Amino acid sequence: GMGSIISALSHGKPLLMMARRASLGEHRNEHQLATAARFSGRSGIHVAADADAVGPLIDRLLDADNPAAGGQLSPHASPELI
Repeated sequence: GMGSIISALSHGKPLLMMARRASLGEHRNEHQLATAARFSGRSGIHVAADADAVGPLIDRLLDADNPAAGGQLSPHASPELI
């Protein structure tokens, strides 16, 4: 959820996320898909499309030759929010 995302970004830690889906009976609506789409591509955030993608993403994040830098969360609001 948002608390985990904000905590990871605040501490500059990489985050692997996978949205639960209402279409699979995992949640009441698809809001987690919207959240994942919004944060996808942001430095330090890695989104798995499905359970099969989790393992390879973890392997990539743990690869010593390809460190995943965490994206830092600014203490100021972004211009698009102002």
